[in-house]
Amino acid sequence: MQGKDDPGTLSDRMFNKVVFEGSPYAYPQDGTEQSIKEITREDITRYYDEHCLPSNLILAFVGAISPEEALKIVESKFGSWQKKSSSGVNNPEGANNKTKEYSNQFIYLVDKPGAVQSNLRIGHIGIARNNPDFIAVTVMNTILGGYFGSRININLREKHGFTYGARSSFAPRIHPGDFSVDTDVRNAVTDSSITLVLEELNRIISGEVTDEELQTVKNYLTGLFQLQLETANSVATRVINLKLYDLPKYYYNNYISSINDLTKEDILNAAKKYIHPDSLYIVVSGNSKQIKDKLSLIKEVKVYDADDKLIQ
Repeated sequence: MQGKDDPGTLSDRMFNKVVFEGSPYAYPQDGTEQSIKEITREDITRYYDEHCLPSNLILAFVGAISPEEALKIVESKFGSWQKKSSSGVNNPEGANNKTKEYSNQFIYLVDKPGAVQSNLRIGHIGIARNNPDFIAVTVMNTILGGYFGSRININLREKHGFTYGARSSFAPRIHPGDFSVDTDVRNAVTDSSITLVLEELNRIISGEVTDEELQTVKNYLTGLFQLQLETANSVATRVINLKLYDLPKYYYNNYISSINDLTKEDILNAAKKYIHPDSLYIVVSGNSKQIKDKLSLIKEVKVYDADDKLIQ
């Protein structure tokens, strides 16, 4: 219920619904008012029995401990856990082969009466975490909208003053997540902000980045990687990620060199392969009375209420 008052939550929920239509990723992770009301104790115990299994468990030990000591701990805590067959999960990739209720020919506007800002989500289905191009895509996206000095943030924030911050990301998931651009802008510049984002997406696929852009981002990402290995918990997370996302064993050993070996041509190829301006879904949450007419000049607009019901 609180989410209905948050523009970011409204647009995020609608964005996932239209992009991942027909997939488990289309549903809110924390459920809906109706689904939460209907959950029973039997639903919870059944989920536990079907999914909380030894075969689904990943354990990581990081610290001054030997494999033998670790195994003793595992045996003492989990030795009595009975093996069961997993029922599996629905494959979200089915979203790519759906009968569409939602089309990227429209702008989806979630009405928030009285709002003085609009939240924008612009994007499409991205790539899986274990995609061999993930590192190249990460570098490309960082240049595009992945850090404070990115093209999208510089354009919308520094050059035009439309927002306090704008960003883009590829969601790292077992199955292909989303690519999206996310920002909050003033009502009066909602349409102009969308136009600027589209310009940046077309620019990243139409020409090579500069030497300075590429080197700056390489330095940023490799330096960040070192900082993220300072705690045992962060190291354990990376160890688990190797198994969770089916990454090569020496993925992180080669991470820095993989970044530094990338060329401007590699970045352009990644952009052309994984950024699709013609396939974008545009979702906005905001004051429909103030922004709908201008948005209609970009694409036809469908207006929904906070419960995702079509009202216009």
